[in-house]
Amino acid sequence: MTENKNCTLETYIATRYYYPHGIEGEAMKTTIKEFTSFGNAIAYARRYAKGKRFAGVQVEDTTGNCIYEITSDFKEIINFKKLDIDEQLLKEIKEVEKIEIYKNEDRKCECWKCELQEKCVYKDKYQRLGRENRGALGKCAKLSENKGVLQY
Repeated sequence: MTENKNCTLETYIATRYYYPHGIEGEAMKTTIKEFTSFGNAIAYARRYAKGKRFAGVQVEDTTGNCIYEITSDFKEIINFKKLDIDEQLLKEIKEVEKIEIYKNEDRKCECWKCELQEKCVYKDKYQRLGRENRGALGKCAKLSENKGVLQY
């Protein structure tokens, strides 16, 4: 807890584990960041939970209890038993959970709407468009023929 003029702020510590060169046998490195908002700590954890260098992320409260974790196989775990839920914190969790999923029903492949844009290799590239477009390769994961699988 950080004290600030007669009021105390709850802080959350996010620890990110990663392999420096993407090789699972090598020693892991860590990045530690402190947040005053649980929602920001979760957003940080989700932002870095991708790629072959990723090994895991944990968010702890000020007492050291692990209250949120993303494992190396990208599973999210929220430990509600150790988390003192108040209404503000519950509102932050629900706010972070509101992720719109882009359907691409019109086959326009609008990357700026897609939740996969950070992971997609073909973001904003012509190859992402469907094969009905001359010279395109149909690499967008949201096209029906790709069934949500990222193409490389």
